[in-house]
Amino acid sequence: MKSGIYVFAAAALSLSLTIGLNAQTQTPRVTERQEIQKEKIEQGVKSGELTRHETKQLVKQQVNIQINKRASKSDGVVTKRERAKLDRMQDKAAKNIYK
Repeated sequence: MKSGIYVFAAAALSLSLTIGLNAQTQTPRVTERQEIQKEKIEQGVKSGELTRHETKQLVKQQVNIQINKRASKSDGVVTKRERAKLDRMQDKAAKNIYK
């Protein structure tokens, strides 16, 4: 009976550590904002509000955000500073989309 409890406790601890590590590298807010911005760009293209040049610049910004997001995750931890940088990049991209 006790060995079953120890196995369960070890499994629970392992799972909690895995979840904790994933939480440090996940960026759900950044991903959600990227999806919203992508939709807005697509909407602008379909409606004709964005020129080819504007679309190219906006897509380039989104690619740079994605590159920075991957770089931030590469060491296994996304720091507050890295999150803030990604947030600033997305704020700037959002302003350019809504111009």
